[in-house]
Amino acid sequence: MAEQLAHITQLVRDGRIRVQVVPFSEGAHGPVMGSMLTLMKCADAPDLAYVEGLYTGNVMDDDRVGEVQRCRDAYDPARAAALSPRLSLHLLDTVTKEYRDHEQGDRPDQRGLAQVQLQRR
Repeated sequence: MAEQLAHITQLVRDGRIRVQVVPFSEGAHGPVMGSMLTLMKCADAPDLAYVEGLYTGNVMDDDRVGEVQRCRDAYDPARAAALSPRLSLHLLDTVTKEYRDHEQGDRPDQRGLAQVQLQRR
């Protein structure tokens, strides 16, 4: 898990992706819960949405512009409840360190997660 999280944080630092974490304390967020939603914006192509559920996946492209916008609208409340990109990266770094410490037999430092939560409020 530590390596997977480290890979994600490197993609963020390289500017390839943006991650915003929705804390469990914010609760469930409608249609986004229970599925994976990926919104893609490309400079030289129309916007895309990819929605994946347990047994299905669906790509929406410029032929279905209204559906891409509906996905974006469904995603907006979750994004509004999420930590900022900076705090999300800090949280990912903290959790990565906790996983690495655990792998080495060290006891995780619980203060890191609390610090992120306090900064958000």
